Amino acid sequence: MHINNEIEREYVISTIDDWVDPLSSKLIEYINEFCRKKDISSDCRKQALAIVRYIRINSINVWGKNPKSVSAAILYRSSCDCNEGLSQPFIAELMGVSVQTLKKMVGEFRRLL
Repeated sequence: MHINNEIEREYVISTIDDWVDPLSSKLIEYINEFCRKKDISSDCRKQALAIVRYIRINSINVWGKNPKSVSAAILYRSSCDCNEGLSQPFIAELMGVSVQTLKKMVGEFRRLL
């Protein structure tokens, strides 16, 4: 592991809080991985991580859902919040989920967040 990745991992965990449940940890991992893959802005990544934190703190139930689908919906929501203009088909392909699955998760998030 590169030192920069280790520093970034520590930064991310410290911004989420002291304890990170396994699902949040997986969501953080996917978000960081895919943001690096496509050079998505740090503002968008930070917004996505803030959404993960909000979900965890407010006990929003995303258990039993595919972590990649949840991560895709979070990334789409954060890209909208940051005016990045990333399309649902782009994010679905990036995250390896179907557009229909992403649309369903985005709809659920609109209701929950």
